[in-house]
Order: sequence, then structure tokens, then C-alpha cells
Amino acid sequence: MKQERDALDPKTGKPQMDAQGNPLKEIIEVERPAFKVATVFDISQTEGKELPSIGVNELSGGVEGYDALFNALKATCPVPIAFEDIPSGAKGYYHTEDHRIALQEGMSQMQTVKTLIHEMSHERMHSHEKEKPVEERLSRRSMEVEAESVAFVVGTALSAEHPELKLDFSDYSFGKASLGRIQATASEMISEIEGQLQ
Repeated sequence: MKQERDALDPKTGKPQMDAQGNPLKEIIEVERPAFKVATVFDISQTEGKELPSIGVNELSGGVEGYDALFNALKATCPVPIAFEDIPSGAKGYYHTEDHRIALQEGMSQMQTVKTLIHEMSHERMHSHEKEKPVEERLSRRSMEVEAESVAFVVGTALSAEHPELKLDFSDYSFGKASLGRIQATASEMISEIEGQLQ
């Protein structure tokens, strides 16, 4: 929301005055959470066909040449990567303040590779989102779609070039996103990883 308030002196914190002694006004942007009341039902209160699953299944299986691929990914990643127990249930995350990537320990090799590429995409594409004006920032959903799309493109391209990897991320779905940014980021990552694999 746009809101008018007295302009404050940045040094003293007191209202600034014009030549006539009237307080100067400024327009600021204020964010306020909003909630909408809605009726909801528990699934047990409904009848009908089974609902389709909207989640994604965790990828399973090994990756031939996993160590070489993981080392190539690590070498192209400008921030530290560590395995840890993530209590939220997330498979990984890019920490924007500590500039590091955390991966859930104990995942399959396929899921680990896919998650690492996804989080590397966040680091490359979204590490400076908080520095942008609020109205120019991408939504969380848009950032996820972009990172998921890059992970899919990178996995598909690496599998085409290195069939032995068999990186199949197709269990993960994504919609339309900023295709130019996705293509540029994916292409850059593919070139760097390819260089390390060579």
C-alpha cells in the first residue's frame, strides 16, 4: 500500500519542515499481510473419485559416474555445499545470507544431483532478489519454477551428452517461466559442468 507520512530527517529522526514551517510529506510503500476468510472441508467430509496426487515423488536410484558428476557440480558451484539433516523436510536450500547450499543427507544419488542443480540455479538466478525493489522481486513460486526448469534442462542436456549418467528428472513437473533466463542459466551451467567432466 502507498501511504503518506511526515518526512523524517535521516540524522535526527524528527519531522522535516518546509519554509513556512509545515511538515514535509512523503509517500512510502507499506506491506501488510492480508487474510481472506474461506470455508474449507476435510477430505473425509467429501465424496467422489480419488483426488490425483499433486506432489512429486522423490527420485530414486543411483547415477553411474556419480562421484565425477558430483565433483564437477561442486567445482562449478561458487558457494560451499554441505549435507545436513533439514528438519523442515526440504530436500535442500540455498541460504541467501550465508551464501551456501545445504542438501538433505541420506537421499538417493539421483535426488541429490537433481537437488544440487536446483539449488545451484537459485544461487545463480535469485541470490540478489532481496536487494531489488519489492515490486521488481520475483515471487517464491516464480523462483521455484525457474530453478526447477533449469534443473530439468541441465539434467536432460547432461544425459544427452553423457548417456551413462541417465539423469531422469521427468518425475518433476514445471510450468512456463522466464525461458530466456532459464535457457541462459542452463547453458552456462552445462558448459561449466561439461568442462569439469572433460
